[in-house]
Amino acid sequence: MESKTRSVEEGVLLALQGSVSCGEPHNLCTLAKSWRKDDDLDEYVDNEGILLKEELRMEDYEYRKDTHWTKSKDVLGSGAFGDVFLGKDNKTAFEFAAKIINVDRFRSEELTCCLAVNSEKVIPVYGAVREGPWITVFMKHMDGGSVGQLIKRSGFLEEDWALYYTGQVLQGLKHLHAANILHGDIKADNVLLSDDGKTACLCDFGHAAHLPPGSCKMQLLTGDYVPGTETHMAPEIVRGQPCDTKIDVWSACCMLLHMLNGWHPWSRTHKVPLCLKIAIEPPPLQEIPPCCHNLTHDLIVDGLQKDPSSRADAVDLIHKVDTALRKIGGLKSSYNTEYREPRIFPPTFTEVPGSQLKTFHEEAIALQGYGVQQITEDASLASHKSVEEGRISCELEIERLELDLYMENLSQPFTLEEHEQMFMSEQSLEPMHSRKDSTTTFDTKSSGIHSWDSQMELLSLQSDSLFSGGITSTPSWFNGVKVQLRSFTGEILYIWESGRTKLGDLAVGISSQIPIKSFTIVNSKGNPIPWDTDIADCGIELQCSLAPNRGNWLWRVKKGKIEEGKTGEVYTGGGTNTPTLWTPE
Repeated sequence: MESKTRSVEEGVLLALQGSVSCGEPHNLCTLAKSWRKDDDLDEYVDNEGILLKEELRMEDYEYRKDTHWTKSKDVLGSGAFGDVFLGKDNKTAFEFAAKIINVDRFRSEELTCCLAVNSEKVIPVYGAVREGPWITVFMKHMDGGSVGQLIKRSGFLEEDWALYYTGQVLQGLKHLHAANILHGDIKADNVLLSDDGKTACLCDFGHAAHLPPGSCKMQLLTGDYVPGTETHMAPEIVRGQPCDTKIDVWSACCMLLHMLNGWHPWSRTHKVPLCLKIAIEPPPLQEIPPCCHNLTHDLIVDGLQKDPSSRADAVDLIHKVDTALRKIGGLKSSYNTEYREPRIFPPTFTEVPGSQLKTFHEEAIALQGYGVQQITEDASLASHKSVEEGRISCELEIERLELDLYMENLSQPFTLEEHEQMFMSEQSLEPMHSRKDSTTTFDTKSSGIHSWDSQMELLSLQSDSLFSGGITSTPSWFNGVKVQLRSFTGEILYIWESGRTKLGDLAVGISSQIPIKSFTIVNSKGNPIPWDTDIADCGIELQCSLAPNRGNWLWRVKKGKIEEGKTGEVYTGGGTNTPTLWTPE
C-alpha cells in the first residue's frame, strides 16, 4: 500500500512539473517539496508552479516576472530567507506581495506549514512559481506594514494595542498548534497589519516545522538549522533540548515585551551572544513596565516559564489576554500616535536568585576601589613619581589577588553550572549604556546570533542566514565555523561563528561570560593571533589567556573593549599542564 501511495504521488508530481497551472493547496505542497537545490536539474526548471488565485492570470502554462507580472523596486520587508516586494498582475492589475527566495535557501515548510491551516490570522498564500533558481511566493498584501514597523514609528505601543496584537497572534498559533505545526519565529516583524491596524496576520514561515506524527516534541537545533530570533528564543532551543509548540508561546510573550518597551528583550541588559544567558538566567521579567496592569504582568509570567511543561499554551494565554484587555477598558488609545522615545529601562531590577552572594567580579571591583582611595589620600604626601609607582604597585597587587581568588575558586569541587552561577555578575544586569569606555580602546561588533529586525538598535544587523548558503539580512550563529575554546578552568567551550567574524569580535561577544576582567585569545600552542583575523583562519582549537596590565600580549579585551598591546609569552591556565603563574615586573 505504501509503495502504491508513493507511485501515485510521484505521478501527480510528474504531471505538475514543467508548467504553471491553477490548482489546490495540496498540489502546491507536493510541488514545493521537490524544489530543492539540485545542480543537475536547475537548467530544466524553466517555469513551473501552482496559482491559487484567479486574479493571477497565467498564459500558455507560464507565469513569468516582467512578462505576466511586475514587481516594484522597493522592498516591503525581508523575511527569514528572502525579500518581499509589491507585485501586480499585468492583466488584472491585482496587487499582491511577492517573496522571492533562492532555491538554495528555500524550505518547503515555508508553504506546507502555511497552507496546512485555514485561519484568518495566517497570511493567505495565492500561489508559488519557480523560474530557474528563483522561487516566488505570492501572498496577500497588507497595507499596514508590520508590527515591527509600527513600533519603529511609535517608539513603543500602548498596553491595549500590545495586548490586542498579542491576542491575534495567539489566535493564529492556536490553529497552527492544533495542526501540530510550530511557527518558529514569532516576532513583531512577522506580524502584518491591515491599513487601519485592526487585523493582524502571521507571516514568514521560513522557520516553521511540522512536528512528527504521534510525537509532541522534536529536536530543532542542528548544525544547519535553528528556529527563530535570538532575543525571542526559548531556553529549550538554546539548550538543544527537544521542542514543541511552547517555543512559540515564549516568543509571543517576548514580542509583547518588545511592543510594550520599544526594544527587544535582553537587549538592554546583556551583550550578545545571548544563548548562554537565556539558558541559565531567569526570564526577563524585570523588563515588564511597572505601569502595566497586574493581569498583563501575570500572563507574561505564565508565558515566560523556563520549564516548557509549566508554561501556558496558546489557548490558555488567549483567555488571559482577553481578560486583561477587558480589564483595562479595551482598545481606547489611538492607533496612530506621534513618536515617543522607547521606554527607559527601570532603574531597579528583579533580584536574581543567588545574587546576594558576593561574586568574584564584585570582590575585584571593591578591592580596586580601595586601592584608588589609598592612592588619592597619599597624593598630597608624595611626588608625582611616587604616586605613579604606588598606583602601578597597587594595580599589580589587585591583579595578583584577583588571580589568586580566581584560582582558589577553581580548586573548589563545584560543577561547571555552579561555577557559572558563582561568576555571574550583577553588572550583567545593568543597562548597556552605563558601561564606561576606555580612552585607549576602540569598538567592534559583538559576536553572536541575532535576526534581522527594524528595532535591533544595539545589535549588528549584517551577518549570515540561519541556514548555510547565500547572503541574506537574517544572520546566524550555527552555519559557520565550530571553534573549540579552552577556558581558564580547562573546560572546552564549543562556539559556532560565521567564518568571516573577526577573532576580536568573538572575544568581545563572550567577554561578559569570562570571569577575568582582561583576557586575550591565543592558539592551542599559546601563540598570539591578531584580533582582526577571520575565525576561519584561526584554527579550530583556541584558548583564553590572561592579559594583565604589565604582561605581554598582542591585544586583549578589557571591560568589553579591545586594547592593542605587544606580543610575548602568555599564561593560559587550566588544562592538564601545571600553570606557570605570571609574575609582575
